Amino acid sequence: MSTPSLPSPAWMSCGLPALPRHPAANAGARTLTRAENDVDAVSGWLLRHQSSPHTFDSYKREAERLLAWCVSRSQTLSMLMAEDLVAYQQFLQDPQPRETWCLQSEPRYLAPGVANPDWQSLRRPARYLADGSPNPTWRPFVSGLSPSAAKQAVTILFGLFEYLCAIGYLAGNPLRAARTRATRPRQQTVQRYLGQESWQFVLEHLESWPRATAREVAHYQRTKFLISFLYLTGLRRNEIAQVSTADLVQRRGQWWLHVSGKGHTGLPVPVAQDALQALQTYRISLGRSPWPNPHQPEPLLMDLYGKGRQLTSKAVHQIVTALFDSAAKACPDPEQARLLQSATTHWLRHTAATHQLDAGIPLLVVRDNLRHASVQTTERYLHVDPDRQHAQTQKHRLRPGGE
Repeated sequence: MSTPSLPSPAWMSCGLPALPRHPAANAGARTLTRAENDVDAVSGWLLRHQSSPHTFDSYKREAERLLAWCVSRSQTLSMLMAEDLVAYQQFLQDPQPRETWCLQSEPRYLAPGVANPDWQSLRRPARYLADGSPNPTWRPFVSGLSPSAAKQAVTILFGLFEYLCAIGYLAGNPLRAARTRATRPRQQTVQRYLGQESWQFVLEHLESWPRATAREVAHYQRTKFLISFLYLTGLRRNEIAQVSTADLVQRRGQWWLHVSGKGHTGLPVPVAQDALQALQTYRISLGRSPWPNPHQPEPLLMDLYGKGRQLTSKAVHQIVTALFDSAAKACPDPEQARLLQSATTHWLRHTAATHQLDAGIPLLVVRDNLRHASVQTTERYLHVDPDRQHAQTQKHRLRPGGE
């Protein structure tokens, strides 16, 4: 198996800095690796994750961002100290100079959790041009990362540094000293979800989409199936991109979908009647039989005209966010429009969990539906409506039955 490619940042004129003539302060003895430079060492780490394309892409993106930042400072990984990694964590949320690192000139967040109304979603340019040359308009960031996204990036890089220490490429993990611990409560409720009003608006807006041409009809049908099935099953975007009709099984008259989720463990997800109906309607729109042939597995989600080609996780993300962006532009309520503008594919999973709990489905059932390892994770989706919270609190009186 060949080592995965990790090219120098395409939009920068300089390459990765050469190793210093004398060993840098954090250089290891290289006891378990033949890597002589940062690219080879990081590529060896990425090689371990090639079996999971979604994980590989995420890890590669964060590694490239870090190496590009090192280039801008004429540093190698073995030259990075704890203070440098503290600076890098700040850089992730506010890459400067913005014109060098970002596509979007406006920051996405004015403060943690406070969306910037001037920020707009942008279509990322291709990284390479048609002739294979680097695209000079490409940038590693759209804008600065949110606090949660920056935290996830640091978590990924922590694993990278641990690997580099394990193989002897580095003497120590500078992120271990640079990581900051969150002071917020562990059981903070998830806020990135759509309430019933916003969710119903999205569904109603989708019904207003034009369907005058065959392409418009196909786009509508695929989008409707995708968001319906994600909402009804709570699947992640990489999971819906990977499952096929062979993963649908029937037991005692009930339909289940076997999903390879985190940790690559195959777990069954209930496919309720509405989800089955959504799948049948989608298949009929493609000229296929409502029920798939068990001897001819096909992707559950296909290319636009249903020729049998499987979609990528990135394509799933683009379809869903295009719907949210379209709904946001049509929404007359500015607050609701900003919420929809910020929504991503993973919000549908959060929304599914929240609405299941709101509907009275037991906590343990929702935990199993979403394949959470711990019920504490599922509890984060328990929300109390503020108006209901206030009304119920009125029952707490200084004197029982008092006025």
